Amino acid sequence: MASAPENGTSKAQSSPDPHRGVPAFLHKMHESLLGRYATGLAIAAFILVAKDVFAKHQVWYERIELETYKQIQRNLVGPTGKSSPIALIDISNIPRITGQEVSVPEDGDTKDATSRASLLQLIHSLVALRPRAIAIDLDFSGSNSGNPVTERDDQFFRDCRSIWQKAQIPIFLGVYRRASQSSDDWLGDAKNRDLAVGLGIGTSKYQEGAHKLQHPIDEILRMFCWTQVGDQTQLKSLAFACARAGRHESSESEDWSSKFIEAESKYNPAGSFKTLGFLVDFRGIDPFVDSAVPYDSIKSVAEKDINAFRDKIVILGSVRRIADEHQELEKTSDLFRVPGHSSIYSGVALHASAVDTLIDAPLMQWTELGGIAADLALALVAMSLIEWLSVILRRSQNVFAQRKSLSWIATFLVSTLTCIVALPLVRYVRLAWDDAFFVAAGLIIHNAVENAISSRLGHRSGHTPPEEPKKQRASNEDDQVEPISRSTS
Repeated sequence: MASAPENGTSKAQSSPDPHRGVPAFLHKMHESLLGRYATGLAIAAFILVAKDVFAKHQVWYERIELETYKQIQRNLVGPTGKSSPIALIDISNIPRITGQEVSVPEDGDTKDATSRASLLQLIHSLVALRPRAIAIDLDFSGSNSGNPVTERDDQFFRDCRSIWQKAQIPIFLGVYRRASQSSDDWLGDAKNRDLAVGLGIGTSKYQEGAHKLQHPIDEILRMFCWTQVGDQTQLKSLAFACARAGRHESSESEDWSSKFIEAESKYNPAGSFKTLGFLVDFRGIDPFVDSAVPYDSIKSVAEKDINAFRDKIVILGSVRRIADEHQELEKTSDLFRVPGHSSIYSGVALHASAVDTLIDAPLMQWTELGGIAADLALALVAMSLIEWLSVILRRSQNVFAQRKSLSWIATFLVSTLTCIVALPLVRYVRLAWDDAFFVAAGLIIHNAVENAISSRLGHRSGHTPPEEPKKQRASNEDDQVEPISRSTS
């Protein structure tokens, strides 16, 4: 008889108290407002780390980002009614020179080059129309051995410097072959460094699909502000130099928001190569190509519209656009695909779009810190919306008043709003949020995990889930009603 209490006592001592311990503590924390916020932020941080560590560098993740960016470009509706600050001039049919006078062929095959005399005559005609700046999308840099493209290049450079000084109109000449050299080598003389602008368009970090094609044409996502190799002088890109001339200010502005949202991104894709890259709004690329003025029609266009070139950034280059039938095409130095468009364009059209983007309204993007802050802020918004709905509907008997239902409603509302801001409203907010769908999916996962943890904590701690008290109260009422009915009978 004496052993029974001992066995009972030992059994009671060995069985855990469901209302004590870590599960009960976590459950009580989750029942408090601050505790729920802390738990939710911890889950959001875990999902964020998992996304950055395990998913972000996967091919499927990059493909979805690219498709999102293409859709962003499609939602950047065509230009508004205001006049464009860019004037594109097609010099594909300008006279060319051949023979011994040319030492470096422009196209890599035929030993010919654009006539410097014709270019100089064209520049004089444009200067009389008072543009804001003139840029030429041709590679004027010499060979690696130091030979100029033509025998007249040195004189042409001196003439361009003289025109710039007298007319106070900047003239920019393209550099590609010797872009990685020192500033003294860009155009053969240190005196010409202010004329030089880089013609590089993107790098493999911002091109897509090249490895899948035997003869790829790269799809451009970003363009350069400037490029630099090692400690050498920065070579401004054509787009950045023209935009600075058009805005009379640098696009590199520093304020508190630059920690979270940026117009340019630093990256170091290869060794000592450094640059800033920026997203381009290609909404105007087709109008630029359609409105390109042939070099020999400048006079007649100016006679019809005296302001056709006044205060414009005038860009000269070979303007081409061909249909993209998704066939394998030979890769050239001046044909590119752009996201959201079905044609292939020559580089000068991309430069024009880049200048227009920087002058009119740059496309913003999250910094690394900004992306983290946006993910956590959206989680906070979703949690706050859940708490607010819970307070509003606490006394309601409607099924939507249940916390789990409210959490899913709030989560889908915030996820939908995120996708709306990233796509239909991108034209107005100017934020290219290419991983918005991943953020929306993360919010849904976050809510599912939080609900699962909440239910599990309630079960482990011995507390009754929120839905069970109603059932218990109903059963208790039935139990109470039944004895009464028997007594009356």
